[in-house]
Amino acid sequence: MKQKTKSLISLKATSAFLSLLFFVILAGGMAIDVPNASAGIPTFTAARTALNTIELTFNENVTGTAIADSFTVAGATSVTNTAPTASTSVTLTTVGLTATDGTPNVGYVAATGDILSVSTSQEIADGGAIAAADQVAPTFTAVRTALNTIVLTLSETVTGTAIADSFTVVGASSVTNTAPTASTSVTLTTVGLTATDGTPNVGYVAATGDIVDNSAATNEIADGGAIAAADQVAPTFTAVRTALNTIVLTLSETVTGTAIADSFTVVGASSVTNTAPTASTSVTLTTVGLTATDGTPNVGYVAATGDIVDNSAATNEIADGGAIAAADQVAPTAAITYSDSNVTSGKSLTITATFSEAMANSPVVKISLSGANTVSATVMTKVTTTSYTYTYTVASGSGTVTVALSIGTDVATNVITSAPTSGATFTTANAGGGFISPIPTSTTGQAAATPAHGGVISKTNTDGTSVKVVLPAGALIANAVITISPTAKAEAVLSRPIPVGNSIVGDYAYNFTAVSGLNIAVNAFEKALTLTFIYTNEQVEGIDEGALKIYYWDDALNEWVALADSEVDTVNNAVIATTTHFTYFAVFEGESSEIMDGDIIQCQNSDNPFAVYIVKVVGDTKYIRHIVSLEIFNYYTHLKWENLKQVDFLDNYSLSGWARVNTGPNGTPGSTDKVYEINSDQSKHWINMTAEEFLTHGGSDAAIYSVNQGEMNLYTTGPDVMSL
Repeated sequence: MKQKTKSLISLKATSAFLSLLFFVILAGGMAIDVPNASAGIPTFTAARTALNTIELTFNENVTGTAIADSFTVAGATSVTNTAPTASTSVTLTTVGLTATDGTPNVGYVAATGDILSVSTSQEIADGGAIAAADQVAPTFTAVRTALNTIVLTLSETVTGTAIADSFTVVGASSVTNTAPTASTSVTLTTVGLTATDGTPNVGYVAATGDIVDNSAATNEIADGGAIAAADQVAPTFTAVRTALNTIVLTLSETVTGTAIADSFTVVGASSVTNTAPTASTSVTLTTVGLTATDGTPNVGYVAATGDIVDNSAATNEIADGGAIAAADQVAPTAAITYSDSNVTSGKSLTITATFSEAMANSPVVKISLSGANTVSATVMTKVTTTSYTYTYTVASGSGTVTVALSIGTDVATNVITSAPTSGATFTTANAGGGFISPIPTSTTGQAAATPAHGGVISKTNTDGTSVKVVLPAGALIANAVITISPTAKAEAVLSRPIPVGNSIVGDYAYNFTAVSGLNIAVNAFEKALTLTFIYTNEQVEGIDEGALKIYYWDDALNEWVALADSEVDTVNNAVIATTTHFTYFAVFEGESSEIMDGDIIQCQNSDNPFAVYIVKVVGDTKYIRHIVSLEIFNYYTHLKWENLKQVDFLDNYSLSGWARVNTGPNGTPGSTDKVYEINSDQSKHWINMTAEEFLTHGGSDAAIYSVNQGEMNLYTTGPDVMSL
């Protein structure tokens, strides 16, 4: 009603005025200045300048009662201030607002009749909305992109004083940069940080009041926090020369770089060629011009500056310099021994070559004779990887015969040295010629052996077992009495305990002794002696006969130790091995030599003696698949290096490179499972054909290995296999 009354009064006053004006004009034609009666109602804008502060700016001077009576602010529990007097600015102080109350607006209402224009007494308009103010402090993330560089990315545009005053970096002796101006990115340059300062984090603190956003509220940046660690560690590598002109580098982390020929130099090589690595931890260098002596003992290399770096933002350079481990470039040698020193025409003579290292299966070692007897190069018979024999029927003639070896190579393909290291000659004696004294022989367990002819001493027991030692010529440096003393098993093991889970075969252990003419014990010999133990069928009933081994008592280790070259002759019930010292010896049950499903094996006589395979047994067929990466051991708990078995040949195994991840119930194959071909370069290739086509083209479902997803994820994906 008040408003209507005021409007009516105003209308009446205006009508009276117009009537008077009309009267004046009509009366005298005079012009009169009339006050501006259309002055508007006061208006204002409102901005929230702080969490609980709202600034009102009026378009003209106003006056009124207490502001608490004049405005209400949505979200505030109270609004306080004094009334304005002839002023265009009013500050409201509120209680209870939050930062979110300003997002996007805080509403307000002006109370009726309280705030008026000073000039016209017009009432302020009711209602309206206060524009939201920025109440959120800026935040940032920080990443260390280089050893002494830290990049800050802010959530909003900021300004502030010098960065050196605004941040401190733990571990840095100084922090320098200029202040940001209307920017969301700041780079800190530090002094004194080390690579380890970035592992795992570098702490920082934002100084109070320095860095603020660009809003009217100047919200301060949050203090404290942590800078994410950057990779500041340079990659390293080990290098192994795997062949005459091949060097394999294994890196500590994934790297990338330019062409390897630019990145490495190899001492002794006229050139180094290969492509650069891309997200790889293995690089193979192919060189030209290296010789066997370049690998003894090492080949030096230098990594060129700036070429090979890791894949982190810091691009840490690979360390320069180092040495490549030597590969086997040394030719194998052999020592020759003979079964008899009384060599006459028509006599059968067994010539044994004992090699300095394991020999490859192919090409087979050949032996030739020249001098008093001649034999062209003839294949020898392999006994073990280091022992070969040749049985020779002595021809007529008297004099010296020279032995030479040829053709054979060790597993590193080094060709054998032709001349034997010992036993390179023997003498034949026929009618009219001199005879060599016979080898001292005894079956009672004791005999006097000589340096020139050695000796053969054996001992037979009442239970049908026996033991024999053969000393070749040159094994002794002085005459010695050799004695084999059988000792009851129970007595022998009192002071020589047997390993848990193992046992001696038969009733005896044997003490071998040698005493020189001056009553001095001889425990070590110049050449290997051959031990032969004979057992009975009853003694090996129920155990793996093929796994028998000859053990010796090691006084230094205080334990029984297996002779590495034990061989079992199951036809003659014999276990044979060589030794160069005397102590207690006995035949033990060995670990089973039978290869079972799930075994891991290695073959020193194969083309790749370092390769490890997993065995899969299906019926009478044994499949093997190559473990192309040692990381595969991490995905299966049953794969352990201590379970690795050595086999002599791989001829009886079928090689498979097919694998799949089973998705059916209880680990069975699923209908949509994919079969992949796994290659030695750690790539997988989907066999893109139907199951029927796979079998038609020679594939075998039995040969497919089931692997887990972790292993399958290890391989990179290559082109599909469209045909087998």
